[in-house]
Amino acid sequence: MMTRRLALGVIGAAGASASVSAAGKQKSAGHSDGFDPQGDDLWADVKTYADMGDHRTGALADRQCVAWMSEHFSRLGYRVETPSFAYQHVETREAFLEVGSQTANLMPLWPAHFAPDALSAQVAITPWDAPGEIEGRIAIARAPFMRSASVFDPAFERPLRALLAGRPGVLIIATEGPTGGLIAQNVSPRTAPYPCPTALIAPSDLDRLAPSGVARVTLRGTTAPATAHNVVAVHGQGPRQIVISTPISGWFRCAAERGPGIALQRALARGWMELPDRVRQDATLHLLATSGHELGGIGAHALLKSHAPKPEDTYFWLHLGAGIAAYPWRQTPTGLRRMLGGPDATRLLMVSDRRDLAAASAAFAGQPSYEQPRLVAPGEAVGETAIWMRAGYRRVAGFAAAHSFHHVPGDGPETTGPELLAPAASACAELIMSVLVSA
Repeated sequence: MMTRRLALGVIGAAGASASVSAAGKQKSAGHSDGFDPQGDDLWADVKTYADMGDHRTGALADRQCVAWMSEHFSRLGYRVETPSFAYQHVETREAFLEVGSQTANLMPLWPAHFAPDALSAQVAITPWDAPGEIEGRIAIARAPFMRSASVFDPAFERPLRALLAGRPGVLIIATEGPTGGLIAQNVSPRTAPYPCPTALIAPSDLDRLAPSGVARVTLRGTTAPATAHNVVAVHGQGPRQIVISTPISGWFRCAAERGPGIALQRALARGWMELPDRVRQDATLHLLATSGHELGGIGAHALLKSHAPKPEDTYFWLHLGAGIAAYPWRQTPTGLRRMLGGPDATRLLMVSDRRDLAAASAAFAGQPSYEQPRLVAPGEAVGETAIWMRAGYRRVAGFAAAHSFHHVPGDGPETTGPELLAPAASACAELIMSVLVSA
């Protein structure tokens, strides 16, 4: 079996036959010290990322991540840029629901509608999909659990619009899910502000308050134009353009949502630079780390206009999306518990080219769900993989998953682990090698 170093070494070869020849020579020379990602190192990167804080676009943790990634790529020898893009920055100052002497935190649903004064009104508990009489009231509805965690999902957007059409004074949505925590929803930067203050609440907090009668809502903050940054790192000047991308922003700490993709990209970048020049001379590697993910992938769209290689020039694109290596969690008599011994099964590996199905299956053999990649058309892809496919990139492989803590404040480092990260990183290298050798 080829070493991981050889897997990446093939990328730089001039063509399929030359790649096989170079691989054979290196293998016979006994290079067993190649690309071999260590789970503890990958998990250390996940922890570093998560410990920065909430990674919302343009926030302090997002800026710290841009600097951290840029420094890593620069130190390895990549040409690094941090192009900016414009977005609307939301700063929440106060957001809570008061019922008698009890309070619970709220999270404004983007795009935020703030109010200068607190609103006291009668509570109206209303069904999610059949709003009752809620005009002028503090309307509270429970949204059923949706893995998508996005207002783009018609199952969320249509009831939301119906509730807003009822002209409530305030709309509060409890986002049901396995953890009982608040589940943030991805939004579009093109959406107009909601007609009334609209916020999310954790179902556990709603159950604790059991609101009725008159309640009080405070939603104060500001919205202003701002800029955020992507990271672009490039190495090589060869004609074969290879792209490895991953989002870096999200609503909260995003350890299992974003952390594995970031750790894998950093490891693959390091593995590439360990290769001899002769196996990289005909290739150019582009590393794209995009902010703006939770805002409709606004950072990814910005890169398409400026720094991404053209579709016709791109040989292969690997997108390291959400939840690549997350533990499964199960309800037990004593609460939600992490299940060891395997990843969350609700994950997907998408490929856009039929030729890559066998290569992806072989690379991820033994890894649940990934060993059965799905051939998808651009209109069927999800996450930022869909952005790249719809932009005309012909040979794309991308990951997407939604684990129990997806978009939940509790998505900390304990939601992933070294034994899940290392095989995913190794398989990514093998997938790139297999795709290129088979061309």
